[in-house]
Amino acid sequence: MAFAVVAFVFLYSVLLYGMHVMRRQVESWKRRLRVKYNSKKHLGWIAIPTLFTAAVVGAPLALIGVSTIAIVGILSSYSVGSDRAGKEVSSFIMCNLPESRCTKVLSDTRLVAEGRVITVSNKNLALFDGQKVIILENDNLRVETGIKTTSL
Repeated sequence: MAFAVVAFVFLYSVLLYGMHVMRRQVESWKRRLRVKYNSKKHLGWIAIPTLFTAAVVGAPLALIGVSTIAIVGILSSYSVGSDRAGKEVSSFIMCNLPESRCTKVLSDTRLVAEGRVITVSNKNLALFDGQKVIILENDNLRVETGIKTTSL
């Protein structure tokens, strides 16, 4: 923020000095602005450098801000997904135990894999089988999940 203020003051000073050096051109601008804005004499010395400096300083700051927000969004979504996958893996109970809720992945009638589903997208399916994560392409797969039953 301090850099933006220093840059704004510096550019504003340079513009004012340049306007002083280019007095005739500035007088022409001021005359045109006075006619356009109802004879406000100070407008040329205030509006032109202020608008130019705001654009020169504001555009890079806006670009930096948008980039920062995009990067933070990407990193936070990655960490949320990683945490969720970690919780799924840590709460896994082996499929051969009766209280487990394992998912069977079948292709036609053949068993492809069995374990806990970590995540699913329209192209892939990630499954944890107790030792490793298996990533399967989501083509013509059938997914069956066992339901835990409680005895009364």
